[in-house]
Amino acid sequence: MESFEIFNRYQRTNWDLKDLPWASFDRDKVTDEEIQFARAAVMGEATFVGGLHTFLNEGMGDYDLSCFASIWAYQELQHQFAFRSWLKRLDADVDQKPVDAMRPPFPVGHSLAQTLCTNIISELVICHVYYQMSQRVTDPVLRAIFLNASGDEGRHARAFAHYTGDQLAKRPEELATVLETLYFYAGDRRRSVRHPSSVFKGELPPELAGHITIDAGLEYFAGLDENKMDSLRKRVFQTFSSLTGRTLDSPRAIRAALAEALRARDRLMASGAPHDSEAPPKEAAHDTPG
Repeated sequence: MESFEIFNRYQRTNWDLKDLPWASFDRDKVTDEEIQFARAAVMGEATFVGGLHTFLNEGMGDYDLSCFASIWAYQELQHQFAFRSWLKRLDADVDQKPVDAMRPPFPVGHSLAQTLCTNIISELVICHVYYQMSQRVTDPVLRAIFLNASGDEGRHARAFAHYTGDQLAKRPEELATVLETLYFYAGDRRRSVRHPSSVFKGELPPELAGHITIDAGLEYFAGLDENKMDSLRKRVFQTFSSLTGRTLDSPRAIRAALAEALRARDRLMASGAPHDSEAPPKEAAHDTPG
């Protein structure tokens, strides 16, 4: 069972809030922009509850995946509470009301593979951004939170890639939903790779307008160095290329692979073989936090 192996690997990389260098905390080294980024990170990490419900519901028959989702959810909660613990030291914690608004599950998509691969993108985006932020901030506590959380997110991305691959092996007709998801989030070179939470949770209820969201943090980071976002796109393309066994290094290549996958799915449907993904492709419909 893969989740058992993941659990044992994560035991070697787990970290605790008590082990962060709190004695070296220096509020004089903290900028207003860093505070706002940490607040945005709290909002992004808070979406994990909705994501956990999605995984447990859509993967209801998969005990292994449910175990991994539970491990993943705890670590995402730890990220949220680590940022909030740091913010409390600055009397800058986020309001609970907008955090509560992150509770509803994400909308149901066309396939389990789509749900899983959307999370690959979520994790890769946040892994990249947190690591780059760890190299910029000067407060040692915030740097440690960014660095530890980045490592977690990278490991999450690898695990979600594993489960996506397993799902595609069982349901190859779901490949089209994976490719459309990649194209939707990373196929437009005119803009940064999109974080799925900002797509589905970026707009809070009207009564909560004005509160910071994950969008604000990502926009701040993208404004620091757009070249770093270009390197992220390459990493996303490489991950999906490895996952699908196809060269997906450009929007054109993704479109070509998607057209091929749709033709293969149509042939499967015409043959009368069992299949689960009859809905035509449209905007990817899932996410969880990074």
